[in-house]
Amino acid sequence: MSATFEITINSVRTADINGMSDAVKQVSFDVRGSQQDQHFNLPQNVDLGDPDSAAFKAFSELTEADVVAWVEANFSQMDSVKAHIQYVLNKQITEVSLQPKPLPWQPEPAPITPDPIPTPTP
Repeated sequence: MSATFEITINSVRTADINGMSDAVKQVSFDVRGSQQDQHFNLPQNVDLGDPDSAAFKAFSELTEADVVAWVEANFSQMDSVKAHIQYVLNKQITEVSLQPKPLPWQPEPAPITPDPIPTPTP
């Protein structure tokens, strides 16, 4: 079984480029993987190239889906990031499925007894 992944946009940085105001140039985002009640986020950044004036969209008209699409199209390490998240999730899933056991050749630890509470003197 493999994880499901979600990209969440945290912030963007803009610049004025060739008469296009507030063109998105850098995106900070999280890639979140989820599998069997386990979750892991990995923050990332991607730099974007200059926008095409024919396809330019005003900053105020952008949606999260627009920016996520740019991230997916421009972040070349996405496969590696998802593979790392999957690795971490697999470890987490294995860890919660295992139960620690005392080693049979070692003595059981002595029970911890609290120090007696001193009786106040009058």
